[in-house]
Amino acid sequence: RFITGANAPGGPFEARIIAYQDDPRFNYARFNSGDELDGLDWALLRIDQPLGERLGFAGVQNLTAQGPQRALAAELFQAGYAWDTGDYLTGHIGCRMVEFHPDNTFMHECDTTRGDSGSSFLVRNGAGFDVIGVDSSFRNNPNGPVINIAVSASSFLPHVADFIAGRTGTPTSGNGGKPKRDE
Repeated sequence: RFITGANAPGGPFEARIIAYQDDPRFNYARFNSGDELDGLDWALLRIDQPLGERLGFAGVQNLTAQGPQRALAAELFQAGYAWDTGDYLTGHIGCRMVEFHPDNTFMHECDTTRGDSGSSFLVRNGAGFDVIGVDSSFRNNPNGPVINIAVSASSFLPHVADFIAGRTGTPTSGNGGKPKRDE
């Protein structure tokens, strides 16, 4: 299930996850044992309620395709549910990409930790925001700070329009992703 807008008028709002899409090349075991699948660590979720009509939508933008000068200068906003904050949404405002790679990943200086995986990185777009990537993992760095890795929107943007239109995606049980009970 998906819950959002606890402090919004009429909130919180809840919806069931009814379909998902991930990269068909992603393999969790291989992802955890190496670096070659880092850029495939993303998923799209479809919900059963039109919450965006009440609360608003974020767009999706391929910032890394706009070149290093623009991508590395962009002010990022990260929002997620870190392991150490329970049910409270946390965020990092004004952090930046520090490097990006041809495997559809970028390194960032945002303060993310376990539990933030899958959380959005956003940039301002006029009065709204666009998702430019999602948090993925980190690497220990014996000579400095932890290296935080995110998946660029360039990895999932080609799938967004078909998923939104309902042409792609794997249906869930409609029970928040859980298998249905035998009746």
